[in-house]
Amino acid sequence: MRAADPLSQAAMHLGRLRACESEWNGYHLPLATPPGQRYPYVYPRDLAAVARAFDRLPDALVREQASDALRGAAEFLLRAQDLDGLWGQRYDLDAADQSIYRQEDNPAHAVAVLARHVRHERQLGAPSPIEERCLDAMRRGLLAAKLAHHRPEINLYYSTTSIHESGMETGYTLWTNGAYRDAYRLALQAAQEAGATELAKAWAHELEHHEDSLRRHFVQNGEWMRALTPRGRFDRRADVTLLSPYYFRFEHLDPEASERSARRVERDLWDPDLGLLQRYLPFREDPAIHIHAGNGPWLAYTAWLAQRHAEKGDKERAKDLVARIHAFAGSDGDLPEHVSTPERFRDFMRDEWETGLDFEKEFDPAILLPRVPFTIILEEANRMKHAYDAAQAAADQAGDGVIRFAAPLAWAHAEMAVALHILAGGKPYVDPPAQRTS
Repeated sequence: MRAADPLSQAAMHLGRLRACESEWNGYHLPLATPPGQRYPYVYPRDLAAVARAFDRLPDALVREQASDALRGAAEFLLRAQDLDGLWGQRYDLDAADQSIYRQEDNPAHAVAVLARHVRHERQLGAPSPIEERCLDAMRRGLLAAKLAHHRPEINLYYSTTSIHESGMETGYTLWTNGAYRDAYRLALQAAQEAGATELAKAWAHELEHHEDSLRRHFVQNGEWMRALTPRGRFDRRADVTLLSPYYFRFEHLDPEASERSARRVERDLWDPDLGLLQRYLPFREDPAIHIHAGNGPWLAYTAWLAQRHAEKGDKERAKDLVARIHAFAGSDGDLPEHVSTPERFRDFMRDEWETGLDFEKEFDPAILLPRVPFTIILEEANRMKHAYDAAQAAADQAGDGVIRFAAPLAWAHAEMAVALHILAGGKPYVDPPAQRTS
């Protein structure tokens, strides 16, 4: 896919993001993939990624689309919030919970979306008509998450699964705790802009203490660690979530560790055949390592790396990464979740799908919510098989030796739009000042 300039390319990705939206109560609500495809659900995590992109992009490019999508997302999350204040993994368009995994980071992602909606409307000149409801939902969500998932003895959030939806995330992960740090940061900014002084004081306190815990517990030998295991050991495996300090804007807590960890991600997770970043190394004999449709690069995560290089001033490396990502786009410009090779795909189908190992990993009781209805599990297994068949059929039609899984993916297009905006000369993202309230 070639376009005239980075901003034209960014606009194209926003257009493909539109393809993942669904009409909901008069709004265009972002789903992970279009209805009828692999992930036809509203995921708080994916909503947060799209909201982050809208926060980074200039008004001239996204104002109308951002206002519509963020208001719809906020209204949806208000409806989906549980009576106890939490949010789950994913929802259908009736806001009915379709979650399979525990995913303790979801309240943080939902709060981030609500906070960005509040701030976006304030920046347009008037408070959102649902501002008070959003602030209250953020308050209840963060309180419920702290009661349910926070371990006060270590001042960290415990997770069973999160971004990768697998057992390798059980413990205290950098991603989950980074997500909560980001939620408090954004909630604080929203409260300050809305004049909610007491909420701002409470969230400033939480932010300060959580940042201290991130710095103390996750930096070891001059690098960020991906996790502490349930037994308190450092998990030193390479993982794209080592870019969490960049993604969630806390590299400043230890700039040298952040730089070393980013270099490690680029070195250790680079795919030797296809290029770009794998999400983690495919030790598929480990039951906690889950590989969909053959291992390979994940495009949204590689776009993070392009963003970071562009922000740090290495525009040539960022351009190279963007070009490599675009090389895997479909004929219509759609970006998949990840790509693989026909050989890896065949190995996966033979060794994991046909043997039932893929099913066992996907539905490991250790990571499932209690009492997940079997109908949801059955529907998910059918979607998995349909997605594998669709990836094979698309590869046969394209004839280019690439397996493309789950395209278009809203997250991938959102991250690419941000990378291209930075390359087009967009100002580096600077957090609006959030004064710490004593």
